[in-house]
Amino acid sequence: MKEIILWLLALGYLCPYANAQSAESYSTYQRTQDYINPAYTGSQGPLDLSLDYKKEWMEFQGAPTTLMLSTSGLVGEKVGLGLNIESRNVNVERRLKVFSNYAYKLPLSTGVLQLGIKAGVMNFSGNYTDVETNVAGDLAFSENVNRWQANFGMGAFYHSQNWYAGISVPMLLQDNLDDEESTLQSLGLSQRNYFLSAGCRLQLNDLLSMQPNALLSFSEEDGVNGIFGVNLYYLSSLWTGLNWISNNMLNANLHYQLNDRISAGYAYETGIGQINNSATSAHLLNVRYNIKSLAKASYSTPY
Repeated sequence: MKEIILWLLALGYLCPYANAQSAESYSTYQRTQDYINPAYTGSQGPLDLSLDYKKEWMEFQGAPTTLMLSTSGLVGEKVGLGLNIESRNVNVERRLKVFSNYAYKLPLSTGVLQLGIKAGVMNFSGNYTDVETNVAGDLAFSENVNRWQANFGMGAFYHSQNWYAGISVPMLLQDNLDDEESTLQSLGLSQRNYFLSAGCRLQLNDLLSMQPNALLSFSEEDGVNGIFGVNLYYLSSLWTGLNWISNNMLNANLHYQLNDRISAGYAYETGIGQINNSATSAHLLNVRYNIKSLAKASYSTPY
């Protein structure tokens, strides 16, 4: 019971920051843009596999844990197909998203414009009867919740050798759970977010290059949120980055290209200012397998 009380107190304290999950959930979005923009699918070559793990609020049992699996590739030279699986656990609540992506490439004189759609299902479950309370027959924890919903989205993505830009709406259908159905979080099963992303590659010298980038999201519930960052590359085999997240968080990351196909990375997030404490920190791990050598495209992506 003590752990449940601590969890509820922490959730109440952090809710103003947790509600901005629209953009911040993808704080290393440059690596897996297909979660928020289906048009990105296939832009990374014939085959791209990515596994991401995120652990938040390390001091609390039942704190948010997110696992993301992404796969995408090319069918022919103009069609990209992919699959995203995202599982997020918060105490006794579970959210699962399974989406397929389709993108079509339109070669232009200066780069490539890709148009994409995505479709899939989401599940929300809350095992509230597992919560032990000191109140017999507590109605707030008297029954479990299990809901499924289909959804779809669309987007556009342009990329050339030196820069990219994207716009997307990954969830067009909106469905909010009633507050009494979601005891520990007053968050809907899905909300409609509009995303804008952009980045460019600046060659500093023969060894170093820099990539400024930004991601903006807008929703009626959360307003405007964003991530603004810069990455520094050494021969495209070692790179580090620093991102500022608009809910007053910082994300620092380091990635290493193990060989021509496998890379791994680590990122650390922490609050700054008034929320600067270890309870708001998060650890992120990424492993990626990518084959670009078979691509026949005449451009190279800067990300």
